[in-house]
Amino acid sequence: MKYTYSELRELFQLTEPAPLSEEEIDKIRKHFGAIPQALEDYYRTCGNCAEMNSSQDFLLTPDEKYHYKLERWNYKRYSVFYVENQCVSVWGIKKSDLGLDNPPVYETYNGRTWYKTCDTVSQFLMSQAYLQAVFSFEYSIDKFRQINSQQLDLIAESFPHTNADSPLYTGVRFFQPYSDTVIAVLSNGENNYELLYSSMDEEHFAEVDSSITNLLGSETDYVSIDEELEEEYELFPDFVRSIRLFGDGIESYLLGAGFTDCQKIYDMVCSREIPEAERTEKDYPFNCCIYLTGKNLAAFLQRAYPEHYSKLADKINPEAEYRISSIDFS
Repeated sequence: MKYTYSELRELFQLTEPAPLSEEEIDKIRKHFGAIPQALEDYYRTCGNCAEMNSSQDFLLTPDEKYHYKLERWNYKRYSVFYVENQCVSVWGIKKSDLGLDNPPVYETYNGRTWYKTCDTVSQFLMSQAYLQAVFSFEYSIDKFRQINSQQLDLIAESFPHTNADSPLYTGVRFFQPYSDTVIAVLSNGENNYELLYSSMDEEHFAEVDSSITNLLGSETDYVSIDEELEEEYELFPDFVRSIRLFGDGIESYLLGAGFTDCQKIYDMVCSREIPEAERTEKDYPFNCCIYLTGKNLAAFLQRAYPEHYSKLADKINPEAEYRISSIDFS
């Protein structure tokens, strides 16, 4: 069976296939051992469309086309082909299922426990692409609208439903009033949903925006992604995405926080760019430890964190052992 992904080509207005190169596909096949037909057909049809594959989450390729390299994630029982935008989770296929045409997709947050996200690769890719569209189309609301189940029913009664729904994240439904316009509703707990919509066409967006406002009223709560992150930090200030220093006379000193800081130091560990380290450990994207003597810690801080070195120089014992931990418990 051939998987054409014609709906996705129409959604992103691809008049011709946008494939990965044969060289890229061969490298993926060599890395995985085999590629399910539904995934290979996607590579050959849509794999080179940046908006479809990197506007929110990232399709993995051998050449880091979309930020991350395929070979970065290696697990004994799963082949990872897609990664969440902050590397909080990854999606993969059981190695034992790689010979199937359209196998299930599984997700993990810690590299140890895996949960089934979608029954098929094709459904996962459809749902991801529609979600990418919501985040990439030119005309969009800049904040999520908070709605309840009654308001969701009004949306469902008013706009055409797509076949791209999935349990992705905590569950997402899609509606499509025009071929260039997408409405996404993400579950956010019992009777609580987040609504986002966008369009390639300004007039279509204005029409949908007006219709939704008329349906839901102007009193609907809005929440930005930044506000959600601020709330997360308020709830878990000591644990969510932070880089901390531990050792003689220094206890849980905060060197950095947030996605960018944690990714930076994790990448330094992966690429062995910390020669001062006695040893390093990495468990799961953004989770890593760096062990240094006090003397080497001072050299590393001077190079990588000069603003913190000036505050810590007098506290560092050159003969003591120290640990820098990058932790992502989001």
